[in-house]
Amino acid sequence: MKILLVEDSDDKREQIIDFVKKTIPNISINFKISYQSGLEEIMENDYDFVILDMSMPIYDRNDNNVKEHIHIFAGWDILDRMNQSMIETKVVVITQYDIFQGEHGFFTLEDLDRKFKDSYDNYLSAICFSQLNWKHELKDILINMQNELKNYSN
Repeated sequence: MKILLVEDSDDKREQIIDFVKKTIPNISINFKISYQSGLEEIMENDYDFVILDMSMPIYDRNDNNVKEHIHIFAGWDILDRMNQSMIETKVVVITQYDIFQGEHGFFTLEDLDRKFKDSYDNYLSAICFSQLNWKHELKDILINMQNELKNYSN
């Protein structure tokens, strides 16, 4: 299975990568750290599964101490661009926050989860990273994805 993780937080990214590798041995997992680099990677390469953060910088960090602009709904906009480009790769959102306010309005994570399930066929679920059960939720999704890929290849 080939997975892309789009996540700007070093600690969260490392925890997710470690957990995914322990859960599904022999996988390929790449990562990107911003809206722009994640979107480019999705548009240019094929993945079996994408794990998206919701809020992240627009561009990769630079070393010039320039303040990064955080795009509150970056994950939503990536999902939207995938939909417009007819990219059907399955997506799960993992975020540290359960409330969002920005250019799209005010939403709870549950609101976004319902909206995404109604709007995007490739969207699977939203997971709150700050809750203790995030690993259990992600494990279930990963195992289901792995089984779907095995069934598809047979």
